[in-house]
Amino acid sequence: MRRWLLALGVLLALVLGAVPWWRYALHVADGMTSPRNGSRPPVPVPPDVDHHLRVEVGPPDATLDVWVLDAAEEDVRPDAPVDTVLLLHGISDRKETMKGLGERFRRAGLRAVLVDLRGHGQSSAVRLGFGAHETRDLAQVLDRLDTEGLGPGRVGVYGPSYGAAIALQLAATEPRVVRTFAAGGFSSFEALARPTLDNVWGGLGPLLPDALTRYLVRRAASAGGFRPADASPLAAAPAIRSRVLMAHGTEDQLLPFAQAEAVARACARHCELVALEGADHHGSLGGPVVRERSFRLFTGRSYGQTP
Repeated sequence: MRRWLLALGVLLALVLGAVPWWRYALHVADGMTSPRNGSRPPVPVPPDVDHHLRVEVGPPDATLDVWVLDAAEEDVRPDAPVDTVLLLHGISDRKETMKGLGERFRRAGLRAVLVDLRGHGQSSAVRLGFGAHETRDLAQVLDRLDTEGLGPGRVGVYGPSYGAAIALQLAATEPRVVRTFAAGGFSSFEALARPTLDNVWGGLGPLLPDALTRYLVRRAASAGGFRPADASPLAAAPAIRSRVLMAHGTEDQLLPFAQAEAVARACARHCELVALEGADHHGSLGGPVVRERSFRLFTGRSYGQTP
């Protein structure tokens, strides 16, 4: 009888001890799609922004904040591969960080469109979709440009990290997108979420059933209103029919290079993957190779040819 009570006590202690860990795991999962607008004050619209748009998108409903920089009249490039470049940003970032690059494209004769993705910057503080919602959002931004008499024509999409994954998914679904540059993106929401959700258990993670992590991945996606499979550049890649250039650091520990390789294989002849030797995740997002290759992709000229 005493042994039975002791065993029951041990089992009860294990269960009660696991409850805080489980609650923490659920908290982490639910927080993965939380808005990233942060507490930074609003940034005034710069005087050189030609059009400031508030674009209603959905479902799920949201309002996106958009800046449009018209092409410099003295250097219009009708021979450029694209007419408009849609500039996305990374997670927890905002469109202002892309303005310098937008200015560069403007001076090269292209229209630059800077977007605060849902849950970021001055857009609605709603949950993130990791591409599941954002591809529809951006298609509606392009529709709004048409309505405003700013017809986007042939569209190029530039995306770093989180923006890269969204750019790839947009290229698979939006026929107006003819060229895409994706730097340091993830291959799927599950591939992105798994390491974080595995780590909530500390060193015990490898000892626990994989079903627990799979459940948490589904829980994280459900909090954002989508299925894990709906936010997957890897799954979307076979549908891409336009030119895609990817750049990824070979020493990226956050999003391993193997993820980019898998997407490039799925995209087949439409995708080119540039291996940035020795670069980590941050190094995937900038540097001379990224600037030169992306600029040439969209403008047909060298980065150094535009002041």
